Amino acid sequence: MNKLILSSAALLGLLAAGEAHAKGLTIGVVAPLDGPFANLGRQVMEGAKAQAEAAGNTVLPVPETCEPDSGVDVASRLIAGGASVAIGFLCSDSLIGGTQALKEAGIPALTLSARSKVLFEDAVKHGWPVYSLAPRPGEEAETTAGFMAGLWPNSAIAILDDGTLNAHELAANIRLDLENKGIKPVMTDTFRPGLDNQKLLVRQLQKVGATAVYVSGARTDVATIAHDAAGSGITFMGGEQLIAAD
Repeated sequence: MNKLILSSAALLGLLAAGEAHAKGLTIGVVAPLDGPFANLGRQVMEGAKAQAEAAGNTVLPVPETCEPDSGVDVASRLIAGGASVAIGFLCSDSLIGGTQALKEAGIPALTLSARSKVLFEDAVKHGWPVYSLAPRPGEEAETTAGFMAGLWPNSAIAILDDGTLNAHELAANIRLDLENKGIKPVMTDTFRPGLDNQKLLVRQLQKVGATAVYVSGARTDVATIAHDAAGSGITFMGGEQLIAAD
């Protein structure tokens, strides 16, 4: 979480750099103020306020609901509040529908985490001033496969996913990238999430001789699998879902 606070501060500095140390800018910060992402939004907001005040600028807080079609309302609030630039946008829905209005108002928008492939393809096509710190679609799989190949060059690798669309797609792309590097996983499977134990799955991993396993799934499921595999000699890896709340 602290990394996001630092990123917010750095971004504000970068966005303001083109203004030749100008002061008095209004920085729109689009972040969740309530709901399940409120804690993350609060940290983004705190980092933005700290940097803005130090630079002599002000922050315009804009609530982010992450609901479909909310981008129009977000853009309207930024324009009405006189924002010079805007950062945050943890969800793609906070941008979709409002990007043309932001372009016409001359407000560049920088998202910390949105990864919509369609959104950024359209941004390039229409010249929308939308930028991102998030990985490109497919970049996570490519980077993960490269890391796994370097870390486990001679290991029996297995890849698991929980069956959700994003998790399954990530697992499939990692498998393809590994195979392109000449590494064929000894097992690829979709497990049933939310179980109290995953002993059957662990036995399957042991049966195929897996020693290194990438799990594309929720933190609680990864914890359950790792718990049941304790003492087996199997090493587990996961993605950003592992830094979710307990």
